[in-house]
Amino acid sequence: WYANINLNYKFSNQLSVSYQVSLDNETERLKRWGKIVNYIAGSPQDNASSQEVVGGVLEGVYNLNQFDTYLNINYNTKINEDLSLDVLLGGNFTEYSGNGLFTFVKGLDLPNYYELSNSASAPDLTQFDYATRTYGFYGQAIFNFKNNYFLTLTARNDYTSTLPIEN
Repeated sequence: WYANINLNYKFSNQLSVSYQVSLDNETERLKRWGKIVNYIAGSPQDNASSQEVVGGVLEGVYNLNQFDTYLNINYNTKINEDLSLDVLLGGNFTEYSGNGLFTFVKGLDLPNYYELSNSASAPDLTQFDYATRTYGFYGQAIFNFKNNYFLTLTARNDYTSTLPIEN
């Protein structure tokens, strides 16, 4: 699912503020399996001593999240008859996070029954969590001379962290 909110406020013809928040969330559940394969006696696979296919089941779920927020301040002014200036100052915060849990078992006991409980083998488990945060600050100034000549200056600085808070 996805959600987005935009708020704008115009203080005057020269000054305005905009704020945006968005969230994107995805959850996926999956199940995969492989059949037990018994080779027919005398077949090429049997004669080549091919390894037996014992079947297996994988089940898992993972969640992905993205959260974004932006705050922009816009200012425009006419300095004189020939020169105008448009300024944008802003900042944003972005976080990507997620987690997953997967279980796999091989060596199925009963053919055509694809459940994790269908094996005497202990299941293999995989689990993960992650988060990345970025704080960004940016600015832009556009000088407009007689609507023919433009000078644009931009700057941005991002701070990113994937480390735990105590680091």
